[in-house]
Amino acid sequence: MEPLNLKEVLNEVGVIGEHLAREKGLTWRAEITHETLNVRGDRTRLRQVALNLVNNAVKFTVQGEIILTAISENDKVRISVSDTGLGIPTNEQNLIFDEFRQSTRTSARGFGGLGLGLAICQRLVEKHGGEIGVCSSGEEGKGSTFFFTLPRLDLPAQAPSLAGERLPAEMRQILLLVKDAAGGEQLKAHLAGQGLKVDLHAEEETADWLSWLLPVLPDAVILDLGLTQERGWEILRVLKENSATRNLPVLFYALTGDQGSGAMLEMDYMTKPIGSSDLGKALAAQGFSAEGDPAAAQKLILVVDDDPFILELHARMVKSQLPTYRILMANNGRTALNIMRQDHPDLVLLDLMMPEMDGFSVLEAIRSDESTRKIPVIVVTGQVLTEEDMLRLNNGVASVLGKGMFSVEETLKHISSALEHKRKWGSEAQRTVLKAVVYIHAHYAEPITRRDVADFVGLSERHLTRCFAQEMGITPITYLNRFRINQAKVLLAAGNKVITEIALDVGFSSSGYFTRVFRQAVGVAPSAFVRGNCADVP
Repeated sequence: MEPLNLKEVLNEVGVIGEHLAREKGLTWRAEITHETLNVRGDRTRLRQVALNLVNNAVKFTVQGEIILTAISENDKVRISVSDTGLGIPTNEQNLIFDEFRQSTRTSARGFGGLGLGLAICQRLVEKHGGEIGVCSSGEEGKGSTFFFTLPRLDLPAQAPSLAGERLPAEMRQILLLVKDAAGGEQLKAHLAGQGLKVDLHAEEETADWLSWLLPVLPDAVILDLGLTQERGWEILRVLKENSATRNLPVLFYALTGDQGSGAMLEMDYMTKPIGSSDLGKALAAQGFSAEGDPAAAQKLILVVDDDPFILELHARMVKSQLPTYRILMANNGRTALNIMRQDHPDLVLLDLMMPEMDGFSVLEAIRSDESTRKIPVIVVTGQVLTEEDMLRLNNGVASVLGKGMFSVEETLKHISSALEHKRKWGSEAQRTVLKAVVYIHAHYAEPITRRDVADFVGLSERHLTRCFAQEMGITPITYLNRFRINQAKVLLAAGNKVITEIALDVGFSSSGYFTRVFRQAVGVAPSAFVRGNCADVP
C-alpha cells in the first residue's frame, strides 16, 4: 500500500481496454476527471480490479460501447465501467459477487459465467477500505455499470521520489552485495579510489539487508556473480517492487582473478503489463524524451516480444511516449539481433521469456559484439514468476557474466562508467532536503527539532522549511513525524512492545501525541492497527 495517483493506473487500463473493445468492434470511451485521484493502495491490485471489470464488460457486450469513468466524489474516488451488454437481473445483483455464483442470463446466452473474478475484486476493494457494486435496470440489452469506490487521500503537493535523487558528494554510497566478503574487496577498493563510499555486505552476514537499505538509500546496488546465480533475480525483484527502491540502478558483475577476465551487466527491468507511467520514467532514465531533442527523428527504438499482441501494445506505448522516434519491432531474438547489427537502435525494449533464443541469449550476443555492446536495454518479463522462472532468470544473468568478455581492468572501468552515467545532480534545494533527510533518518528516535536539522545543513529554519515546501510539499517536522510513524508500524506489527514504549522509542514525547499523528497518517489508531495485524495471523 502506497500513496498513488489512480489516474496513472487507469490510463494503463485504458490502453488495454481500448484494444480489447476495438478488437470486438465496440466503441471505447474513457472519461477520466482532470483532477488528481490520490488514494492509498496497491497499484498492481487496483489495476487488476479495473481490468477485470473492463474484461467482463467486453465479454458480455455484442454491440455498442464500453465506457471507463473516474470521478472524485467528496471524500471518495469512484471508478465505473459501463457497457451496453446483457444487463444483470435485479434478483441476481446481490449474488454475483459471491464465489461460484453467476448470472443465469449470461450462462443461458452461451457467454459462460463470471467465475471468481468479481469475488476477488470485492475482497481487494474492501481491503482498500472501499466498496464495489453494480447498477443495472435488469432489462436485457440495456447493459450494466460496475463500479468501485475508494477513500480519497488528501496529499500536499506531489513529493519527488527520494530514490531517484543523488546525495551530495560526501554522502554518495554504493551497496555491494556479494556471496562472500573476500570476493568483493577488489571492486570495493577500486570504487573507493573513485571517491565513492562502498558498503560491502556478504550474504551470510546479512539476513535482512532490505531493512537497513531503506533508511539511507544508496546511489546504486551491485551484485556479484556468486550471489546472482542463487538470488540475483529475487533481489532485483524485491528492489523493483518497493516504491522507495524501484529507481535504484542495479549492476551485475563478475571478476575472475585467476583468468584475468570479467563482465558487467546493467539492466533496467520492468514487469508485464507495463504501465505507461512506468515506461515513461524508464525511458526518461535512459535519456529519452519527447521534448528538447532535435535529433529525435533520427533515433530508433527496437521492441522485442514473441507475443504479437504484447509486441504491438508495447510498440504503441513507446510511440505514445516518444511520438517523433522511429519504432521497429521483432518477434524473436534472432530477428532482433539482425536488426541491431544492421540499424544500430538507440534503445531496445527486450522480452526475456522467448522460445528458441531467449532474452539473455540476445543480451549475451549484444554484449559480445563491439558494434552493439553499448546499446542500452530495458528488459521485460512476466509479473508472476514461478520458482522455475526465477532459476532460469538467475542462470540467464550468470550466463552473460560467465563469458568474461573483458579484462578485469576493463570491467572495473565499465562499472565506474555506468555509475557515473547514472549519477544525477539536482538543485541546491534538492541537495539540502536530501541532506536533511539523511540526518532525520539517523536521529529520528532522539528529541530533535527543526533547529537541529537546520543547524546540520547549515541553513536558517525558515530557509530549510522553504526548501522542503518546494521539493516535497511538506514541512521538515511533517516529514520527521511520517518517518517516525513508518518505524512505529514495524514495531507495532512485531508485537514485542506496548504502544507507550513504541511511541518513546521512535521519538515522540507522549503517547497521546503519537496516537494523534499516527491516526492522521495511517487512518486508524495504533491499537486498531495492532488488532488488524493480529487478525491476519492464523
